[in-house]
Amino acid sequence: ALGKVGRPEAIPTLAKASRDPSRAVQEQAVLALRAIGGPQAKATLAAIRRDPRVSPSARALARSSK
Repeated sequence: ALGKVGRPEAIPTLAKASRDPSRAVQEQAVLALRAIGGPQAKATLAAIRRDPRVSPSARALARSSK
């Protein structure tokens, strides 16, 4: 839902969600960040790609957003 709104104010919440223990939550956070777009979301996705706390599948989704 946060990604559909498309507001950059959601980015910090989505960044936190990308580290949720649930892989599904992580993946949805990445998809929402991709939907928001813009420099701040792209920087957050770049950080997610390097974060070992994020599941491999969510990191892969973050990589596909380049």
